[in-house]
Amino acid sequence: MARERSKRRDIAQEITDKIIERIEASDGVLPWRKPWKSKAIAHPCRHEGIGYRGINHLILSLEAFARGFTSPYWMTFRQSKEYGGAVIKGQKASHVVYFGTVDKRDGDGGGNDGKTDAGESGVYRFLKGYAVFNASQIEGLPERFYPSEEELDTGSRPIPELEAFFEKLPVAVVNGRERACYRELTDDILMPDISRFDDPERYYATLAHEHVHSCGIKDRLGRECFDRYHADIKARAEEELVAELGAAFISAELGLTPDHLDDHAAYLSSWLKSLKSDKRYIFRAAADAQRAADWVFAKAGIETGQSSSACAA
Repeated sequence: MARERSKRRDIAQEITDKIIERIEASDGVLPWRKPWKSKAIAHPCRHEGIGYRGINHLILSLEAFARGFTSPYWMTFRQSKEYGGAVIKGQKASHVVYFGTVDKRDGDGGGNDGKTDAGESGVYRFLKGYAVFNASQIEGLPERFYPSEEELDTGSRPIPELEAFFEKLPVAVVNGRERACYRELTDDILMPDISRFDDPERYYATLAHEHVHSCGIKDRLGRECFDRYHADIKARAEEELVAELGAAFISAELGLTPDHLDDHAAYLSSWLKSLKSDKRYIFRAAADAQRAADWVFAKAGIETGQSSSACAA
């Protein structure tokens, strides 16, 4: 039994190592911020059209960009066969994760990867990995899994529609300023005029980033890294990572290109250092970012997480 446990895969470490590899290979430009020309990167989704969330969204977006996939759909080997497809010989799978729990009375948890201690609840929490393939790696699937070039053009959503979306949020936006930032003291967001941005997408993606910051206060989501933002450079880098990922998740839902910040060089080295020293750092950041994105959409009166418009057949 001891030998079996020692051979268990460390899923969290594998995922973290892969993200480190993608960031280090990106020449200082964050992979999830590069111009997205396909829904394969903008919003990866399961075979039935349900969008991936949190860490799995990030993992598959990075994989799609790095490997040039053009379909937003991902599925297991078995699912590909159920649709009449066949994984192309030599293609390598990508790995996503599943978080679950099991009662400690069930012994060692059924062999799940990444099991953690039971704690006072008497329930083990575990992290299990499984392999998926992009539809671009599979032959013979129904036509809907291979979007045409026209369908892959995400473009910008109409500005009036985006204005209406952000106006529903509880944090006031003050335009005409020299920089973009959230002010906790007055609970508002400062933004330069939209005319000063290269394109409308960058304005709204930047606005999404600031709204993620705004929900970090105690009266909302109470993020610890937000609370220590001005006192600790490590916490500041973590909060910026949460805002960056949260803006990417929001942008994917809205059909925007999350290419909006001028310089992340000061944070990039801090992120890599934290990723290399803490295998669960990116999982916490992605979870906080997903909670922030969910908060934004809830305040706008939009239900997400079931069927993404970017993935709908």
